[in-house]
Amino acid sequence: MGRRRDIDALRGLAICLVVAGHLGFGQLGMSWLGDVIYSFHIPLFVFVSGYVLWRPRADSARSWIARRFQGLVIPYLAWTALYWCLAWLTTGTMPPLSRLWLSLLTPWGGATSPWFLYSLFMCCLLVTPFRQSPKALLYSALIVALLPHMGILPWTNAISSIDPRSIALGAGGIFGWKDVLWLYPFLAGGFLASAYSSQLAARKKPILVVSFVAAPVLLIAVWPISSGFAAMAPWLHSITDSHMPSLANYLLVLLRYPLALSFIAILFFLTPTLGTTAEKALAFLGVNSLGIYCAHILLLGHSGHGIGSGPLLWVTGFAFVLFGSLAVTLVIARIPYVRYLFLGRRTSGNQKPLGSAPL
Repeated sequence: MGRRRDIDALRGLAICLVVAGHLGFGQLGMSWLGDVIYSFHIPLFVFVSGYVLWRPRADSARSWIARRFQGLVIPYLAWTALYWCLAWLTTGTMPPLSRLWLSLLTPWGGATSPWFLYSLFMCCLLVTPFRQSPKALLYSALIVALLPHMGILPWTNAISSIDPRSIALGAGGIFGWKDVLWLYPFLAGGFLASAYSSQLAARKKPILVVSFVAAPVLLIAVWPISSGFAAMAPWLHSITDSHMPSLANYLLVLLRYPLALSFIAILFFLTPTLGTTAEKALAFLGVNSLGIYCAHILLLGHSGHGIGSGPLLWVTGFAFVLFGSLAVTLVIARIPYVRYLFLGRRTSGNQKPLGSAPL
């Protein structure tokens, strides 16, 4: 089974949204747009990963985990070590080694790291026993989504100490369990969408209608999104805080699932309508999204040195970060062993079977 260009294009769109979201939209006078993107861009990545990883006939659990380890954990460790070394070189002061080792226990362990790779691998571990049972997979996703993980979303601050309690409960939690609880239902959703792709295609119009209605309604209901739970959905806090303060956070997590899924459905069905040229360009970015994601973290700090000011500065900064990260990825892809460490690839070619690259 070959790669699907429309799915690669959807992943390319996702990486563009990640870069844009990290740059922010203050210079464009459109800060609200960052909130909109923030509501679904990472769930979109996870959904696409689940979509490409599903197989009609699954390989063994051992082979499945080994391939995910190669494609996600090895690049995670390589990039984290690189970030740590660059921080040492640029500051002239060696960061505490404990921060680097702590990244093995949690992606929010105090050292800059590509946390998404770590959390996606943990989600893949969780999905392992349900890969070939859509019903069990659906039930597992519903159970995880309904767990009372109040106040848990992947925008928490990094752990500032190596205290065991901080590692287990602070930020993303030990083994990134907080992020896994939030993201796993989207990975399962991607699996199910791929398994029932023909049924979804037959129901494209009603799904789009429901999604176009639900997305703005839910967006308004939880707004403002990037402000954190204490400021989100003031109407909900006014109802629940006097009796059950934690209930608002729990309900906000539940509301964010259909909110993100609504945007995902819209983009899933509309991306193939962009036209051949746009689809090819986005697909090329999608094929190289792992490297772009990891490299763009290094370039974000230099995005403010572009041409002009205001909107022009934002556009040049976006182009610098996106295409600079792409260039770094393409260089790495041509170097044996290095591409294995940083991209999880054994060869420089991109035309691998569908499902070989979750990001």
